[in-house]
Amino acid sequence: MKTNKADALYGLYGSSVSRARAVGYCRLHKGVLTVRTLKKHDCLRKQCRHLEKYTEHDFWRQRAQRKAWRKARKESLRKQIYSYGG
Repeated sequence: MKTNKADALYGLYGSSVSRARAVGYCRLHKGVLTVRTLKKHDCLRKQCRHLEKYTEHDFWRQRAQRKAWRKARKESLRKQIYSYGG
C-alpha cells in the first residue's frame, strides 16, 4: 500500500510516525505524539491544553482502565482501614 506525502504523519522531531503509533497531536508544536514522546514531555501531568487526543488509540482505553483500577483499590483500602476502627 502506497502512502501519499499528504497522508504522512510527522512527529515533534520531524520523523515520520505510523498512524498505529500516533496517540495524539500537539497543536503548539504541530506534530504527532507517540506514547514515548507523550510521557517524555509530561503532557498529561501538565494538563497541556495543546494536546489533541486520538481517542481511538488503545493507549487511552488502557489508561482509563488503570485509572479505574487504582480508584477502586484506593477505595477498598480506605474501607479496610476504617473497618478496623481507625
